[in-house]
Amino acid sequence: MTAPALQERALALVEEGFHTLPERYLGAPKGFDVTYHVRLGDVGHTFEVRCTEHRARVRKGISARPADVVIGTDAEIAARLRADDANANANLPRLARLAEVWEKINRAARDTAEYNLERKPLVFSVFGLLAEALN
Repeated sequence: MTAPALQERALALVEEGFHTLPERYLGAPKGFDVTYHVRLGDVGHTFEVRCTEHRARVRKGISARPADVVIGTDAEIAARLRADDANANANLPRLARLAEVWEKINRAARDTAEYNLERKPLVFSVFGLLAEALN
């Protein structure tokens, strides 16, 4: 199979995963309202997922609503995560660690930009946080 054909297949799996997400959504705590932008850099598509306490809404493309979380990935990785959905519970602790680290990185980057801090320590801390999360 050629690279473009593989990419199209991965994108089709990802689109199916996003399309069925509202049916699979289990809900969230009271007052939860978060908008995610999932950017698939290799195929140039972004999906917007808005999750509230009762439902998830998905759209291909983004609205004017700002994202609370932006996730950059590629179609192959997203398709593999979708294909591994049967083992999702086994991956939850790892995903939780990665989400926690991602939030720390976002906070550190925001503080660095807001207070005009030196960026070199930020870069080193990002590598340290990622290494810690993957262990």
